[in-house]
Amino acid sequence: MDFSLLSELISPIIVLFCLAIGYVLKNLITTEKVNRWIPLIVGLLGIVCNVWYTGTFDFQTVIAGLISGLASTGLYETFKGFVEGSQNIPTTPTTVTSEAVQESELINQAVSVGRMDNPKLDPPDITYTL
Repeated sequence: MDFSLLSELISPIIVLFCLAIGYVLKNLITTEKVNRWIPLIVGLLGIVCNVWYTGTFDFQTVIAGLISGLASTGLYETFKGFVEGSQNIPTTPTTVTSEAVQESELINQAVSVGRMDNPKLDPPDITYTL
């Protein structure tokens, strides 16, 4: 897929400006009524900024502003997921019991044999302790 057209339409200055405004709105007004409209607000703000920046009002300018404004929303969500994802990494090591290893070996044997009707090879209820 060729993204050259998309890269021509996105203006980094407008993306950063809309990102800043969206961030301020998100953290200044914490009600869900306003937060659900932030993508629309930054999309319209992107259109206004791009029309002002280019000095023309045509279809391509409007679409480029809309894409830049909405890209700021995607950038915010990606960054937020990255930051929150790194905080959810467990800091304590996980221990695997010998029972869990034996159960896993039984399951692997059952799968390799290709039949699960043998009671010895049926996987037991697996519980893991952390």
